[in-house]
Amino acid sequence: MNGTDMEEIPFQKVKTKRKKCCHCCCSPPAAAGAGAGLGGPPPLLLLDAIACEDEFDCKELESLFQSYNLKLEQTSTLKALAVLIVLTASLALVELLSGPSLTISKGSHPVHCIIFLSLFIVTNVKYLQVTQLQQIVKLTLLFSFTFSFLCCPFSLGAYGLEPPSAPEQGMWQLMLVTFVSYSLLPVRTLLAIVFGLVVAVSHLIVTATSVTAKRQRLWRTLMANAILFVSVNLYGVFVRILTERAQRKAFLQARNCIEDRLKLEDENEKQERLLMSLLPRNVAMEMKEDFLKPPERIFHKIYIQRHDNVSILFADIVGFTSLASQCTAQELVKLLNELFGKFDELATENHCRRIKILGDCYYCVSGLTQPKTDHAHCCVEMGLDMIDTIT
Repeated sequence: MNGTDMEEIPFQKVKTKRKKCCHCCCSPPAAAGAGAGLGGPPPLLLLDAIACEDEFDCKELESLFQSYNLKLEQTSTLKALAVLIVLTASLALVELLSGPSLTISKGSHPVHCIIFLSLFIVTNVKYLQVTQLQQIVKLTLLFSFTFSFLCCPFSLGAYGLEPPSAPEQGMWQLMLVTFVSYSLLPVRTLLAIVFGLVVAVSHLIVTATSVTAKRQRLWRTLMANAILFVSVNLYGVFVRILTERAQRKAFLQARNCIEDRLKLEDENEKQERLLMSLLPRNVAMEMKEDFLKPPERIFHKIYIQRHDNVSILFADIVGFTSLASQCTAQELVKLLNELFGKFDELATENHCRRIKILGDCYYCVSGLTQPKTDHAHCCVEMGLDMIDTIT
């Protein structure tokens, strides 16, 4: 048994950290404290702080997490597309049953339903690459914006295309799409925030410029819409951060569990090799079975078997005392380990089994555990090979 087989592999602790932002890295602590005294961080710093995502210290572990998370992201994208398909199909059906009048919704909802359905079919592929999924997610985000924008209250009543629009028109559709982008679409947090802000600002601008009825009370409706948009964006960011951290925590726990199991299997294998190097296999297996199902007096059981027609070889290294005085203890142990390791290989080739090592003495026997008629000849060949190895 070589010493290298028993070498321990160090385990590197893994931690999760927040990804540093460029603004935060450039600001010294004194400047940060001064900014806090002036009424809090600037809006850009606050946006960066919210958009920063968790990542692992180890780049290899982060790459492993992204590969592990691909299937979850694919499933999440399918759920988002399913929600959008149901949404657009329901709106298209309602618009179709509402009457024969021509509106923007009657043309946009069926088209978006077909687009989302096509993306759903493409996403539902067994072997989907990371880059392909990213492109699908970006297309989903793009068409979600066009769907949201066309749900805004455009004033086309003057042209006779549709009745006058209300300020609250399209609010629940836009809020639903915004929340889906946060909770289901696997995009970066900053991109989801930008999408939510663009959708909200687009609706507010279209409402302020297109809706003409009751303009004196329009600002109240705009304030209510703005509060709703802020609420859904804050809630979406909150859900996204918690979901991201929960996924990373679950991945890390699964990874640690697998690593502990592999380490346990490695330790069991080392103990197995150590036990097999000390005892014959049949005796070692009998001892293991007894320890797994221990009787009341297990340590009083003696594992002794009688064997006839065997030959025992006893070998002693000549000049070992003088050799030991010429080298250090570490060098001596290394030399004996390499030498006895070679002897073990020779014993296997010559149908012998090592039974004991005592200092520089090497004991082996032939005829165990399977009887051999030429056991004496095997021991002689073993001795000659040992002499050739030393010389």
